[in-house]
Amino acid sequence: MKVPKSAAFLGNAVEIGIETDKGLLEGKFPGTKGKAWYFLGAYHPRSEKYSILLVPMSIKGKRPTDSEIDKNMKTLMQADRLFGKFMGFGPANVTSVLLPDYKLKKLGVASHIVYRSHKWTGSVQDYIHDFDESVEKPNVYVNKSSGGKKLPKIMMLYPVAITAMGIA
Repeated sequence: MKVPKSAAFLGNAVEIGIETDKGLLEGKFPGTKGKAWYFLGAYHPRSEKYSILLVPMSIKGKRPTDSEIDKNMKTLMQADRLFGKFMGFGPANVTSVLLPDYKLKKLGVASHIVYRSHKWTGSVQDYIHDFDESVEKPNVYVNKSSGGKKLPKIMMLYPVAITAMGIA
């Protein structure tokens, strides 16, 4: 599985629970060393499903060229719509950053996630989302190392429903 081309900033990740073959992993994200993580929503056009990307703020994406932005205008518009759908109001601006082209492998399934967002009210609040048993729990994917280089960790929860009421 690959990281999607567009994503909308929806808040900051605080905590996650992951059910793995070796048991439940809970708490702080692996490898964060106290650094904050972005909580991003993304749309996958091929499957027509959504995902949540959890990306450390320490990842340095590169600024795309004007021609790359023009080529990816459709994905920027998808991110704009996703932000408005989740937050209940439109974004102040839309920008483009190119993330590394990660290949992802499955780690387990999400049991819960805690995130901090200013959705609906415009003021920052913490939200706890338990993925209940009646809904298929999203898979949790993490990046693989590539070419002997150690890449920063990235996590993706897929599939999830992103609605005006939050995630499901």
